[in-house]
Amino acid sequence: MEACRKEIAKSRMEMEKLKGGGSGPAAIDKRDLLVQTLNYFENKEQDDEPSATDEELDTLKDMINSVKESIESRLHDLETLIAEQREKMDTIFDTPTMKENPYELRATFHHDGKSGTGHYWAYIWVEPSEENLLEDIPTEGGWFKFCDAIVTAATEQEIMDDPVPPFSLMYVNASLPKFSKEQLYACIPDELKDFVNKDNELLRQEIHNHDHPPPVLQGDGSLISTSDEDVVFTEKAGSVQLDPSFADDDVSVGTAVGAAAEQHPLAATATTTADHTNGEPYNYSFNGQAFSKLKDRVTDKIWKVSSYPSDDSRFIKSFEDFLARSQNQLILEHLYLLYSSEEPDSSNELVIDETKAREDKELQGIWQEYDAYLSIASMITQALSCFIKKDFASALQHLMDSKRVEASWKTQMMLDMDTSTVYSGLETLTFNNIVEKYGKECLKILNNAAFTKASNPSYRTRGLEDALRIAHQAQTIIGPDNITEDPVYQSLGSLWLSFTDHASTESDLSDRQVDLLNNLIMAYLEGQVGGSSVAHSRSQSPILDDSSDDEDGLEANYHQALWQKYKQVCSESEQLLSTLEK
Repeated sequence: MEACRKEIAKSRMEMEKLKGGGSGPAAIDKRDLLVQTLNYFENKEQDDEPSATDEELDTLKDMINSVKESIESRLHDLETLIAEQREKMDTIFDTPTMKENPYELRATFHHDGKSGTGHYWAYIWVEPSEENLLEDIPTEGGWFKFCDAIVTAATEQEIMDDPVPPFSLMYVNASLPKFSKEQLYACIPDELKDFVNKDNELLRQEIHNHDHPPPVLQGDGSLISTSDEDVVFTEKAGSVQLDPSFADDDVSVGTAVGAAAEQHPLAATATTTADHTNGEPYNYSFNGQAFSKLKDRVTDKIWKVSSYPSDDSRFIKSFEDFLARSQNQLILEHLYLLYSSEEPDSSNELVIDETKAREDKELQGIWQEYDAYLSIASMITQALSCFIKKDFASALQHLMDSKRVEASWKTQMMLDMDTSTVYSGLETLTFNNIVEKYGKECLKILNNAAFTKASNPSYRTRGLEDALRIAHQAQTIIGPDNITEDPVYQSLGSLWLSFTDHASTESDLSDRQVDLLNNLIMAYLEGQVGGSSVAHSRSQSPILDDSSDDEDGLEANYHQALWQKYKQVCSESEQLLSTLEK
């Protein structure tokens, strides 16, 4: 099929040259030029000019007529060749082996071709046995047009007459058995049906509770919040042994870590009611003033980190900041209550005991996300380290790896409904700005190097292979949704569109080099890489080596070295980038 298309395109180009297609002096039809030449000499013959004999003029006219007939014969042969290739394409599937499994068209997908999200619509075949899509749609099967929120009946002719050709077609094996919706429903296990029904009922109850919250109760200086999160938080803190040494509400303080109350300034103040029979406390509730202080600190922290850039080094440095960015107020209260202490020289700053916090089962989920985030930060750090050393190929590979790993991390969080709901703010953390910023610079440098290499006949094949790999990497770094409008991507492709003009070696290209150049140009014109034998590395970046900063291998020191190294390479990379752009 592809060979037929190439043959047709080649024949059309030759016909255009013979017919003088295009613009300028070369646009004159060669046959018209010969006819005008004949007319010129015939007029001279009539004028009886003695410059040439009749025999010489007849010879010249015979020669011109012969060339004209040769051109017309060649045009006829080319037209016949095109017709044969078209017939071959039309019958290429008309063989017994291609008719063993019949397929039926069941959907066509269309796009208006505009940038960005654009406008999509589809024609879909609806089986007669399926239920109505809408009440006003008849039950008979047939074609329907799905355009935004509107569904209308359509005919096969309307599909064929749609001015926008489909970008994708969907076929269904006609030999597959057909089932009604009732038959398909009957295949669903009863256990799964019960699970879905119960889950729907829980969701309806959750929505009802959200829309009809219980009243807030207040009395005797204590504040009892009745929201779901605060009730859970109160229950957790209330289950911890509190110090009953003081009975006065204004001065009695209980702490979640027992005797070490002085080390936990945010431990909840509690009112204590004592059973005078045995002297043991039997009821605790948070004192409004201390609990409000804890709430205010959590709110301030979450608001503060929300203004940090999405790739700020403070998220790498501090688990506290990372947790605050997740916007989970309850878990941050839990961290402060159980694992915080005040700085000796400060009345407001806190120190988090991350070693003990890691052992808390309530925090295991967010710790796993934090470790995943640190691994991505390590890859970014390694990429920028290579960029500083001007090892642009390695830097680009590390940036691609980090983007892929970050996308995988985000996808896993999205698929885990519990994580995506409880830690929704983590979605805002991303290194994509760094990846795109330095990735584009690497692409420009490597693309120019590949062009220089390809301009040298001795290294031309290697240069074209490098360029095709760079085109693939550019689509990964910039993103398929942005390449049509991205000026860097367009400049990369423009350089290769002018390759034959600069190199002046179009006729010297080998078949392998012609294929590489065609694939390269098509990659930039169509936004996809196809037909390439160039292997693209998918290896991950090596783990950041912090042995010089952390000889003992302690985890806390590793994190500290990582955020410091990250901050340092960001600064140095910015300086180098400003130099390269000048």
